[in-house]
Amino acid sequence: MMFYIRDQATTATGNGKVATALIAEFNSGQPVGTKWHIAKAADLMKRLSELLEKTASRR
Repeated sequence: MMFYIRDQATTATGNGKVATALIAEFNSGQPVGTKWHIAKAADLMKRLSELLEKTASRR
């Protein structure tokens, strides 16, 4: 049985993670599914960076 975070995410490439989709897109030159995943990856990196900066400033 497969579980997905979003109901509309019913198909996945590889393990269903953004990084896997990005690698597939870079290798093929085509989007995975109906959209490119670069914006989602950039947003995730930005949020991670902000979290790490916030955590570092508490020390």
